[in-house]
Amino acid sequence: MNINQHLTKLFGIITNRLQQCVFNKLKQLHALLDSKVADTYVVWCPSELSAYISEGSDSYEVLLRAEQQFGVCISSCVTTIDIETIMTMVYTATDMQCKYHKVS
Repeated sequence: MNINQHLTKLFGIITNRLQQCVFNKLKQLHALLDSKVADTYVVWCPSELSAYISEGSDSYEVLLRAEQQFGVCISSCVTTIDIETIMTMVYTATDMQCKYHKVS
């Protein structure tokens, strides 16, 4: 291998590593921005919860008790900047009314 081939290979390695570092920093920045802008919600369907609990299926506290008592997970976590749009999309797609509770 001549000097030009070595330099080309070295340049390729350096370029690749630099791209990886930039990509990793961009991922970190994206995650930081998401954590500052977006909120996290617990979303559940009261009709699903009512299969376990007879009263209060609209209540977040009742949801937590039912999941713990019966060892089931009938909720989902959603991180978004616009929960109302998500809820509308879910209702449009499923014809099921869901509830949400902001957790962060």
